[in-house]
Parts: sequence; C-alpha cells; structure tokens
Amino acid sequence: MRYQAHVNTEYCNKTNSIKYFFKYVSKGPDKATLKINNNSAESDKSIIIDEIKRYYDCRYLSPCEAAWRIFAFDIHHRWPPVQRLTFHLPGQQSALFKDDDDINVVFNRYENANTMFLAWFEANKIYTEGKELTYSKFPSKFVWFAKEKKWKPRKKGYNIGRLTNIPPGSGDLYYLRIVLTIQKVVLIMTA
Repeated sequence: MRYQAHVNTEYCNKTNSIKYFFKYVSKGPDKATLKINNNSAESDKSIIIDEIKRYYDCRYLSPCEAAWRIFAFDIHHRWPPVQRLTFHLPGQQSALFKDDDDINVVFNRYENANTMFLAWFEANKIYTEGKELTYSKFPSKFVWFAKEKKWKPRKKGYNIGRLTNIPPGSGDLYYLRIVLTIQKVVLIMTA
C-alpha cells in the first residue's frame, strides 16, 4: 500500500532458484511469431520470397488490455511524476541541430542559452528555499519552464527529480553526478 503497487516477496533457499529469479527479471511482454501466406492462384509461379519481410514479431494483447488501450484508459499510474534532470560539465552543454543547419546559427542559438542545470544555479541565487535542496530534490519545490528556461517556485502538485544515469567510466561527469546527489548548493560554477 505504501508504494501503490503489488510487491511479491518470496524466500528462495535452493541452488536452482537462480533460474527462477532470472525468469522474472528478463521476462518481457507476451509475444507471438506469425507466418502469413498468400494462397492465391499465382502460387504456381516461381516468386522471390523475402523471408525477412514475411517474419513478424508481434506482441500479444489480452482482450482486457486491448479494450483499455482502445478506450485510452491509463495502463500505468503516473504518480508521482518524475522529471529527468540534465547536467553537464562547464562549457559542455548539449546542442541539438539538423545536418543541414548552418554552424554559425547553431552556435549563436546556444551560446548564451540557459540549460536546466545552469538555471538551477540562477534559481539558487534568487530563491533562498532552493538552497536547502539538492539538485534531485529541487523539482519537489520548483517547476522547470522550458520555454522561459527558468525554475520557478511550485504552487501546487509534487514532482520527483531523477539525475541522468552516467557510467563510472565517464570520469568528471560521473563524479559531478555523485556530488549533485549530496551537495545542496554548488557555489562556484564557471560556464
């Protein structure tokens, strides 16, 4: 009841229980493999058969789930909402662009743009209640406005922040992620 979910707890004490564990960890949705044949009068002629195109990997939906999806009911609860928090090292902001975009236009677009992470520093300068929160706890009291690229105090609702996963081999970016889970306000950050 605490997590609003079904939790199945079992005690396994046999050596063959490893197979039992991995059955549920790696279990995906129910699937069916289909073969579609063309039973027309032209079957006597020699036709080139594309076996890859004929192979279909289909997901099986039960009638109940299919009805829920047709009527657009929520399949999973989305409470509490989780916000993905991005962060970067100084001067290493992400830039999205198309192949045919002019490099000068892309550079000028992102030269002084505020990222979610940099706006967090600005919000900590303005709002004193933000200084008591780590970066991952920040969305619980503040809302990120993407168009304005600013954090503003939350008036209603609740949100959980989640830092982007970084592998340990990434070096400084991985250590920055560790610091952000502990440190409430990083005082010095040069862009």
